[in-house]
Amino acid sequence: MKNIYQMKLAKRNAGRLATLLAFFLLASLSTQAQCDVQQDAAFGPDPCEAKIYCSNSGAAELFITCTPAADTDGEGISRSFPSIPGDGQEPTDPCYIPGYHVQWIKFATPAGVNAFVLDVDNTDYWALYYTFNPDACGLGSLTYLTCGDQAATNGFLSITNPNPNIGPQTVVYYYIGFYFEDLSQRNANFKTKDCQQACEPTINCPAPLSVSCSNTAAITQWLNSATFDNCGRAGNVVNNYSPTAFNGCGGTGTQTVTFSLVSNGRVVATCTSTITKTDNMPPTGICPPGQNGLPSLDAVPAPNPQAIAANYSDNCSGVTVTFAGATQTGNACMGYTVTHNYLISDGCGNTTTCSVVYRVNGQGGLTGSCPPAVTNLQCWDDVPSGQAGVAIVQAAYSTPSGIPPTVLYLGTSGFNNYCSFSFNHIYQVLDPCNGNRAICVLRYSGQDFTPPSGSCPAGGVVECIDDVPAPNPLAVAAAYTDNCSTPFAYLISTNTQGSGCSSFSVTYNYRVYDDCDNFSTCSVVYSSGGGALIAPGNTGSQQMGALSRDAHVYPNPTNGMVNIEMAPSDSEQGQLEVFNAFGQQMFSQVLDLSNPLHRIDLAAKGLPGGAYVLVIRAGEEVVTKRVVLNNR
Repeated sequence: MKNIYQMKLAKRNAGRLATLLAFFLLASLSTQAQCDVQQDAAFGPDPCEAKIYCSNSGAAELFITCTPAADTDGEGISRSFPSIPGDGQEPTDPCYIPGYHVQWIKFATPAGVNAFVLDVDNTDYWALYYTFNPDACGLGSLTYLTCGDQAATNGFLSITNPNPNIGPQTVVYYYIGFYFEDLSQRNANFKTKDCQQACEPTINCPAPLSVSCSNTAAITQWLNSATFDNCGRAGNVVNNYSPTAFNGCGGTGTQTVTFSLVSNGRVVATCTSTITKTDNMPPTGICPPGQNGLPSLDAVPAPNPQAIAANYSDNCSGVTVTFAGATQTGNACMGYTVTHNYLISDGCGNTTTCSVVYRVNGQGGLTGSCPPAVTNLQCWDDVPSGQAGVAIVQAAYSTPSGIPPTVLYLGTSGFNNYCSFSFNHIYQVLDPCNGNRAICVLRYSGQDFTPPSGSCPAGGVVECIDDVPAPNPLAVAAAYTDNCSTPFAYLISTNTQGSGCSSFSVTYNYRVYDDCDNFSTCSVVYSSGGGALIAPGNTGSQQMGALSRDAHVYPNPTNGMVNIEMAPSDSEQGQLEVFNAFGQQMFSQVLDLSNPLHRIDLAAKGLPGGAYVLVIRAGEEVVTKRVVLNNR
């Protein structure tokens, strides 16, 4: 034990005793007016006179300075104090050295506070006790808490009272005892009644800041804007701001920054504030120009997002360029406008757009020619209609633009006399690009000299001549077909030989016509002894002669008046016969063939509406024309 005491004595600091108490009150309570600091009457001045001041300022540190000076009130101290006040025994804490003198200070913490900070500089040994219920100026029942046993115990100690009975209304009184060996050093004790409160070091944080992530100047200004009061002593403010601590898009987000007031190498006050980095700005840059005067759509470049990205930047992060599709307007005739659309985004989803425009020249010009005439048609029905010819003309022309020309059907001229025909369809062809026009005439002509073909119906054997059936042109026509039209038959003549019921014959001679006045002959024989079938081949067919080819009947159809126009004939007189569809002769009259034009009023003859055949006989030549009479 002696060696231990000697080691402790060697560590004692013989210099002046200065005590600095600081209370770091962890609960945020209202400021207290004072904390009692008292000495026991046996060890110094009147304990009811010695007072020092403290406050509960939350997380702030409170410095209490005690002036080292002669303790005039303690001059009467003439003995050592070998025991803890009130128990008559020497202190039993590990730091006490038997025989040492003790100087006590009493202080109290505000209600409900169980933690504080203690700083004892340049002293020998000390011990800390506490009680809940001291007497007015006495000690009460003390409980040991902690102690220090060497002079090197400098700096702040965080003290927490573990007693669970410290409730929100409980005031705890603490006694700190300073041990010293030599009474001659008592004048080095602090003068307790002169212990006064120094000011609290304070630091004021700047208000929370919200700033664009690229505004570094504003951030620097904010970090430097913290103010402090270190009670007249030197100090500086540091912070833990980290530019890389933001974890949002492009380095955005919110960071809590702690500002610390540092004095003599230690933190004496702190505060916190927040800085929020935002990114509401889209990428910026210049959308590159497109091109004009391109010769074709194939010359338009392919979309190039990488080239667009090289023209843009962002205040917080990189940029991403997405091709958003192309739009195309116009046509090959007038030219095209092709627009490539891009979406430029930053890491926070802010976007802008870029549209690159390319213009393609238009192309005009009409090429092609009207199709050649068609002259080998057999039937006039083979001639396409005027509207059907539009597609034929359109296919014969083209434009460099690829747009088909516009073809307009203007009308048809020509003639059709059943034996020969000629039609001219007239069209206007329009270049859609420059408006140039061309005229195209589709020419169709031909002749039909092919008579109907078929088998002449058989006659038959009848018992008596009165049993011979009447002529039947419809049955005869039904037995024939024609290359161009529907055949029709007319009874031309009837040959009768004999009479009664024996040795007789009746022959019906028919002509089967087409619409072009070509005809075949057919003879149907009825007899008492059997009649021969006269087939078309037997009676032959006949094509138009010169008179028939040059004969014209118009108008057709007609409401009554018919003009018959013929070339001059070798015969001076001709015969006109008019038959109905059943081969019945309706009337006949003589024609003066030296006159090329004849006018016949069919309606004036009392004929009903229907189809009629005009038969003109001139010598051995017979001309037939079919005409339709409309009902009035």
